[in-house]
Amino acid sequence: MTWRYIDNMKNVLGRPRRLCRPIYFLTVFILFFSFNSSGDQNPSLSASYADSWQLDAIPEGQLEAENPVASGFVFFDLPLPAWARGFRQPVAGAKVPNNEDQLPGAARRYRNGRHEGVDIYCAYGTPIRAAKDGYVLAVSADYHELSKAFRDRLLGIAHKLVSTPAEVTDILHGRRVIMDHGYTNGRWVITIYSHLSEVEQDLKPGTFIKQGRVIGYSGNSGTSQAGTKNQTHLHFEIRVNDHYLGEGMSQKEAGRLYSAVMGGKQE
Repeated sequence: MTWRYIDNMKNVLGRPRRLCRPIYFLTVFILFFSFNSSGDQNPSLSASYADSWQLDAIPEGQLEAENPVASGFVFFDLPLPAWARGFRQPVAGAKVPNNEDQLPGAARRYRNGRHEGVDIYCAYGTPIRAAKDGYVLAVSADYHELSKAFRDRLLGIAHKLVSTPAEVTDILHGRRVIMDHGYTNGRWVITIYSHLSEVEQDLKPGTFIKQGRVIGYSGNSGTSQAGTKNQTHLHFEIRVNDHYLGEGMSQKEAGRLYSAVMGGKQE
């Protein structure tokens, strides 16, 4: 393509005269340099890289050498960064489970997705506490259970798409509270508390919550067991820059990471 453009210029300019030669060769040089340096041989790769850079650009003064896909993640045997410190278990006395099906990354074949948090099984109505100081970001106290037919319809769509759309995932979380724990060293951290049976009535977006305060009670809202007291549990999730903690790890590694962040051993 570069050379075709140069040949066309020859036809337009004809035999370069003395005054035209510098302009001609300068144009050739600029064209050659711009085409080859812009990745013209693989434009899709260039576009992909450009898009990636725009999405993962880091504010000046916060440049870090890291894989943008795993943004915000730490390995469990390294000193924890500031954003990952100070968490406590949202269920008193609970530990991070060692059952891989309850950990981040576990397959959820019924909806062609992945589990993005930790499931902590406990008795129906167990108090759920804020894992860290923060602000209420969202609360779905008025959640209404789906009919079985409509729930099955959504799961069928997810199955056909071979992934779970975010809109479906949100509904399957049931009654939940989302907390904002602030922005630290380029990381925005939130926690999600899902499948609650009840939510404390005074919670609303912007409410400041101290660590350990009760924000709701365990249940199974949003699950196939909703309406009963079977398989009640808290789905607890830590998210960092819109990625779930442990993303890209094996379930075992993700469990060890959660255990380190929560300051306790696994079961």
